[in-house]
Amino acid sequence: MARLAVCYQVAACGTTGRVDCTDPSATAVEIPETVSDRATIEQDFHDVKEVWGSGHQQVRNIWSNVAVCNMNLWMHTLVELWSWDRSQEELCDRSDSPWDDAERRPSHANRRKALQKQVMDSE
Repeated sequence: MARLAVCYQVAACGTTGRVDCTDPSATAVEIPETVSDRATIEQDFHDVKEVWGSGHQQVRNIWSNVAVCNMNLWMHTLVELWSWDRSQEELCDRSDSPWDDAERRPSHANRRKALQKQVMDSE
Protein backbone atom coordinates (compact mmCIF):
# COMPACT_ATOMS: atom_id res chain seq x y z
CA MET A 1 0.00 0.00 0.00
CA ALA A 2 1.32 3.43 -0.90
CA ARG A 3 0.26 6.90 0.15
CA LEU A 4 -0.02 9.80 -2.19
CA ALA A 5 0.56 13.42 -1.24
CA VAL A 6 -0.24 16.18 -3.68
CA CYS A 7 2.23 18.96 -3.00
CA TYR A 8 1.86 22.26 -4.77
CA GLN A 9 5.45 23.20 -4.10
CA VAL A 10 8.22 21.60 -2.10
CA ALA A 11 10.30 24.56 -0.91
CA ALA A 12 13.84 23.17 -1.19
CA CYS A 13 13.69 22.04 -4.78
CA GLY A 14 10.73 23.88 -6.28
CA THR A 15 9.17 20.56 -7.26
CA THR A 16 5.49 20.71 -8.02
CA GLY A 17 3.02 17.92 -8.49
CA ARG A 18 2.57 14.44 -7.09
CA VAL A 19 4.78 12.69 -4.57
CA ASP A 20 4.45 8.97 -3.86
CA CYS A 21 5.37 7.36 -0.54
CA THR A 22 5.62 3.63 0.19
CA ASP A 23 5.39 4.04 3.97
CA PRO A 24 1.71 3.73 4.94
CA SER A 25 2.39 5.22 8.39
CA ALA A 26 3.81 8.49 6.98
CA THR A 27 1.66 11.53 7.55
CA ALA A 28 0.78 14.19 5.01
CA VAL A 29 3.28 16.51 6.73
CA GLU A 30 6.16 14.01 6.77
CA ILE A 31 6.01 13.22 3.05
CA PRO A 32 6.84 16.74 1.75
CA GLU A 33 9.45 17.16 4.51
CA THR A 34 11.18 13.97 3.38
CA VAL A 35 11.10 15.09 -0.25
CA SER A 36 12.53 18.46 0.77
CA ASP A 37 15.34 16.79 2.76
CA ARG A 38 16.16 14.57 -0.21
CA ALA A 39 16.27 17.56 -2.58
CA THR A 40 18.67 19.35 -0.23
CA ILE A 41 21.02 16.35 -0.20
CA GLU A 42 20.86 16.11 -4.00
CA GLN A 43 21.67 19.83 -4.29
CA ASP A 44 24.73 19.34 -2.07
CA PHE A 45 25.93 16.45 -4.25
CA HIS A 46 25.40 18.63 -7.33
CA ASP A 47 27.42 21.46 -5.79
CA VAL A 48 30.29 19.16 -4.84
CA LYS A 49 30.39 17.71 -8.36
CA GLU A 50 29.82 20.86 -10.40
CA VAL A 51 31.36 23.63 -8.29
CA TRP A 52 34.27 21.73 -6.75
CA GLY A 53 34.79 19.33 -9.66
CA SER A 54 34.61 16.16 -7.60
CA GLY A 55 35.18 13.15 -9.81
CA HIS A 56 37.17 15.10 -12.39
CA GLN A 57 40.52 14.88 -10.66
CA GLN A 58 43.13 12.72 -12.31
CA VAL A 59 45.17 11.14 -9.56
CA ARG A 60 47.13 7.92 -9.67
CA ASN A 61 45.74 5.62 -7.00
CA ILE A 62 42.67 4.89 -4.92
CA TRP A 63 43.98 6.57 -1.77
CA SER A 64 44.64 9.78 -3.66
CA ASN A 65 41.05 9.64 -4.92
CA VAL A 66 39.79 9.19 -1.37
CA ALA A 67 41.90 12.15 -0.19
CA VAL A 68 40.72 14.41 -3.02
CA CYS A 69 37.07 13.53 -2.37
CA ASN A 70 37.55 14.22 1.33
CA MET A 71 39.17 17.56 0.57
CA ASN A 72 36.31 18.56 -1.77
CA LEU A 73 33.72 17.73 0.88
CA TRP A 74 35.62 19.73 3.52
CA MET A 75 36.00 22.72 1.20
CA HIS A 76 32.28 22.64 0.43
CA THR A 77 31.49 22.50 4.15
CA LEU A 78 33.88 25.32 5.03
CA VAL A 79 32.47 27.64 2.36
CA GLU A 80 28.93 26.98 3.63
CA LEU A 81 30.08 27.61 7.21
CA TRP A 82 31.85 30.86 6.23
CA SER A 83 28.75 32.16 4.45
CA TRP A 84 26.22 31.07 7.09
CA ASP A 85 25.71 34.47 8.76
CA ARG A 86 26.44 36.65 5.74
CA SER A 87 23.76 38.68 4.01
CA GLN A 88 22.61 38.05 0.47
CA GLU A 89 24.14 41.36 -0.63
CA GLU A 90 27.55 40.27 0.63
CA LEU A 91 27.39 36.94 -1.15
CA CYS A 92 26.22 37.85 -4.64
CA ASP A 93 25.83 40.84 -6.92
CA ARG A 94 23.23 40.32 -9.62
CA SER A 95 23.38 43.87 -11.00
CA ASP A 96 25.28 42.70 -14.09
CA SER A 97 22.54 40.19 -14.95
CA PRO A 98 19.17 42.00 -15.00
CA TRP A 99 17.37 38.87 -16.27
CA ASP A 100 18.19 37.04 -13.05
CA ASP A 101 15.85 37.12 -10.06
CA ALA A 102 17.42 39.45 -7.50
CA GLU A 103 15.56 37.72 -4.66
CA ARG A 104 16.92 34.26 -5.49
CA ARG A 105 19.05 32.84 -2.70
CA PRO A 106 22.80 32.75 -3.32
CA SER A 107 24.04 29.51 -4.80
CA HIS A 108 27.07 27.65 -3.52
CA ALA A 109 29.02 29.03 -6.49
CA ASN A 110 28.06 32.57 -5.40
CA ARG A 111 29.22 31.83 -1.88
CA ARG A 112 32.51 30.42 -3.14
CA LYS A 113 33.13 33.43 -5.37
CA ALA A 114 32.41 35.82 -2.47
CA LEU A 115 34.94 33.99 -0.30
CA GLN A 116 37.52 34.04 -3.10
CA LYS A 117 36.95 37.78 -3.56
CA GLN A 118 37.36 38.45 0.15
CA VAL A 119 40.60 36.43 0.28
CA MET A 120 41.98 38.24 -2.77
CA ASP A 121 40.98 41.65 -1.38
CA SER A 122 42.67 40.94 1.94
CA GLU A 123 46.01 40.08 0.29
